[in-house]
Amino acid sequence: MKPVVLAERVAEDFVRIFRHRAKWSSLDAAERAVGALEAECLVLTPRCGMPWSSVRRKRLRDGYLVFFTEMPDALLVVAVFHEREDWTALLVRRLAKPDPA
Repeated sequence: MKPVVLAERVAEDFVRIFRHRAKWSSLDAAERAVGALEAECLVLTPRCGMPWSSVRRKRLRDGYLVFFTEMPDALLVVAVFHEREDWTALLVRRLAKPDPA
């Protein structure tokens, strides 16, 4: 099984999700939600989810979507968005300007 690596910008996604959840519920609920999402990301497999553009998309808990790509030695998570966000536009921009190497 290939290891899962989170791109740098995924940390920003988790911060955004945390802030949203904390605003609308509680800090404890936000911590649990982000922790659960991160745990789900770390057990991805190359064939889970569905192809979308140059990446694969998998639905996670509470309507969140994870986008990842298979590299030679790992799975790279490139984004986590909520399905109610304009994730198509956000992802196109994210893929056009990948994390710096």
